[in-house]
Amino acid sequence: MKVKRVLDTRNSIIFPQILSYILILLIPIIFTGIISFITVRTIGQETNRANLAMLKQVQLNMDNILKDAERLSFDIAFNPDIQLLATSQETNWNNKQYEVSQIVSVFKRMNITNGYIDDFFVYLKNLDAVISSTAASKSNYMYSILANNDLRYEQWIDTL
Repeated sequence: MKVKRVLDTRNSIIFPQILSYILILLIPIIFTGIISFITVRTIGQETNRANLAMLKQVQLNMDNILKDAERLSFDIAFNPDIQLLATSQETNWNNKQYEVSQIVSVFKRMNITNGYIDDFFVYLKNLDAVISSTAASKSNYMYSILANNDLRYEQWIDTL
């Protein structure tokens, strides 16, 4: 009963000591909570900023790849040797070997200057031939080198 009376009275010395201990404990807890909240918010903002920067970098890389592909397709489409060979009425592969070798050398130069595209090829329907930067041959031979195994030869030719 004596303990209860000591704690109940506001004039006792124990009440101010307990109150001071509670305040001493609450001040660091409040500061820690505030600092934790600010830290979590700052880390979230920095993470978002870093992710946005990475996305912009990926976007720039993809834009460069697409520009290279577009430039390469224009270079191939408007190359006079390729246009001449593609529009030729000649269907004999052996008669066009010199022109094909010239185009292969042009493709090699295009492949060297291109940064993103590893290899490309052109299918000439009139000659039933495929020309790439590494080789040129009839389509049935190039099929084994260039095509996926999921496609049959007829599907590959239809796709080309």
